[in-house]
Order: sequence, then structure tokens, then C-alpha cells
Amino acid sequence: MDFSRQGVREKQHRIKSVPKRLASKLWIMVFRVFIICVVLVGVVGVMAAYGAFKGMIDATPEVHIDVLSDTGYSSTSYYSDGTEAQVFAGIQANREYAPIEEIPVLLQRCFVALEDERFYQHSGIDARGILRAAVSVVEDKDLNFGASTITQQLLKNQVFEGGKESNPIAKIKRKVQEQYLSVQLEEVLTKDQILEYYLNYINLGNGSYGVAKAAESYFGKTMAELTLSEASVLAPIAYSPTYRNPITYPDENAERRKSCLDNMLKLGWCTKEEYDEALADDVYTRIAAYNQEKKATTSTTFSYFTDELVEQIIIDLQEKLGYSYDQAQQLLYYGGLSIYTTQDREIQKIVDKYYTDEENFPAFGFSSSGGSCYEL
Repeated sequence: MDFSRQGVREKQHRIKSVPKRLASKLWIMVFRVFIICVVLVGVVGVMAAYGAFKGMIDATPEVHIDVLSDTGYSSTSYYSDGTEAQVFAGIQANREYAPIEEIPVLLQRCFVALEDERFYQHSGIDARGILRAAVSVVEDKDLNFGASTITQQLLKNQVFEGGKESNPIAKIKRKVQEQYLSVQLEEVLTKDQILEYYLNYINLGNGSYGVAKAAESYFGKTMAELTLSEASVLAPIAYSPTYRNPITYPDENAERRKSCLDNMLKLGWCTKEEYDEALADDVYTRIAAYNQEKKATTSTTFSYFTDELVEQIIIDLQEKLGYSYDQAQQLLYYGGLSIYTTQDREIQKIVDKYYTDEENFPAFGFSSSGGSCYEL
């Protein structure tokens, strides 16, 4: 290598030569253009995301309180002694509304512990839950991992028709709108009001909506009579009224029920003794036995008395209160009516016993010649 003065000059000349200088300027220009493009793409991306987000927000439906409570309630007829005779329930109307003060704290806590354990701390959106769901998607590829708060679930069921989107884009749009409305809803309703709406309108399978009907449907009890073991069976059904149904899918329900009880213990909402007692309870055998008993004693058809009752109610609603025929039917099956009748429970039992006994009805056939009836 030549380190003489002449050699150094020649080297400096080569470095400062026109081709070298042009190449250096070209690379600098390319780098600058690349940086500018990255910045432009970033700006366009942010503006596009903002535009899409704003479009979703602008398209968010307005929510009024009556929208959250605008749903049907079953009507009930009673025997002359005041006991329940028949329930008239349209689609999604088999519910009885219960104010939050009448819903046992134990039952409230079971749902909160399983569905939204930070319900009383967040403002409609649970950031920790969203982060946990994101981690689950990355680690387990579980796209169905939930991060919805109870507030969001209430809006999904009452405003967004259960969130049954046909594609991922529609689901993302609904999620954005749902979260936006959740924050707004929490500003106008108390936590107790939100929880009251949620517990009264949630689909809990077996044709029951709301915790009052679910307690009756699965256990034949009022809400106040439910134990920790029984209350922790109802909470998992909210996740899937079909595949967490304790009658048809007891193992799947039990798995999620265990999570409910674990959270109840962690949050200090039950003692270790109560936790152990609940886990040891053979609750699913009891549910199955009650379900079989109910099937054996519940008629799926109306009695002659009930048929006449329905006809008379619809006539009275039209003639005395001015309802149309369709409006009268709607009120009967969705209006939450209490109907007190003259029907005697004991006499009706006797009638049903003999009427359903096939031995009391002789069999008849038809002759091949004249088509007349004859007794077999």
C-alpha cells in the first residue's frame, strides 16, 4: 500500500472523482425517498384507519333506555287456589323481570366472577381483558376468546341482535361500536342498573330468559332458594345457552362452573368451606332428576279449559279494550299478564287422568264395503 504523498493524493482524487460522488449522492437520494415513502404510507395508513374508525362510530345506532328493556314477558294463568296453571310465552319471552334488589347477591356475584370480574372497576371496556384475549389469540390461535364486559354483552344482545355476524369485518365493526356505546352507557346508568338489565334479559337455555326463569327451569326454585352450587351452574350458560346447558352438556357446564367457583374464592366472595361444599355437591344428578320429573308431569298441549281461556281472553281484549286480533295475541304471549281463572286444580287432575287414559276410548275402524265405522 502506497502511503507516499503522491499515493495519498491519488487516493483522494479517486474518492472525489465524479462517479464516486454521483454514486454517493444517488444512495443518499434513494434513502431520503425511502424515508419519505415510509412516512407517507404511515400517514395514509393512520388517516385511513381514522376514517374507518370514524365511519364505524358515525354508523353506531342510537341507544335509549327503552331499547334495553323493550322485550317480551310471559303471561301466566292461575288456578282458583292461586297456584300456577299455564304459562303463555312467545319466542324469547319466557322471562320474569326481577329488580336488582330481588336478585340474590350470591347469584349476581357468580355471573360477575365468571363473565366480568372487574365489572365494578372498569368504565365499560376492560383493557386487561382485551390484552389477555390478544395474548390468547397469538399463543393459542383462539379467535373466540372473549374480552367482552357485561356492559358490552348487554348491548350485543339487546342492540346488535346477539352479534351473529357473517364475516370478520362485520364482527370488528360491531365490536368497535359496542365498545363505544359501552363507555357512553356507563355514564348514564349505574353498575346495578346495567347488571339488572343483563341478568333479566340473558338467554340461559332450556327456553328460559333471565335468572328468575332459569332458577325455576333447572331447579324448580325461586332465586332466593338457590345455593352457591346451583347459582354457579347458571352463570356458565351465558357463554353458550346450547353447549353449556347443564341438562344436555353437564361436563362442559361443570368445566366452566369450576372457573366460576375458583374466581368466587379468589375474589373473596365465598369461603373455602363454601367452595369445597359446592364442588362436592352432585348438582347435575339433581338437575337431571328434576328435568325428568318435569317432563313426566308437564303437558305440552293445552287442556280444553285453557283453549277456551285463550279464545275468551283474545275476545275480551278486542271487545272491551279495543285491541285488534294481532295486538291481543301479542299482549297474551308477550305482555306479562297475570290471569286468574275459575279452574279447579284437583278437578282438572281428575279430568286429565281419565282423558289421557287410552283404555277409556274404544278403537274404531272402517269397513271396506260401505265405509261405516265399527268397534274393534
